[in-house]
Amino acid sequence: MDWEPGDEEWGRVIDVDGNVVGLVCARIPIGAARDDLPSSELPSFVEWLQFKSMYESRYQIAPELLEGVFKRQISRNVDYASLSLNDLWWATVS
Repeated sequence: MDWEPGDEEWGRVIDVDGNVVGLVCARIPIGAARDDLPSSELPSFVEWLQFKSMYESRYQIAPELLEGVFKRQISRNVDYASLSLNDLWWATVS
């Protein structure tokens, strides 16, 4: 487990090989879990996305929405029209 201290409120679940198998944001709450993890074993009080790869750019979000949620300016070094989950995590913890 890797928890970002401070105002980000993101946690990552990392397997023994160093791969991220899950993300949880306590601020929203939303989570993302690798699709080989049974959804029945994920906590029900979190809204879950399931993914094959943390690096697949298949999401989009308005940066202004993230700034409203995280209460600060987020990175402009990310393409929010073609976003991976790793990009989302990085943009909101940097």
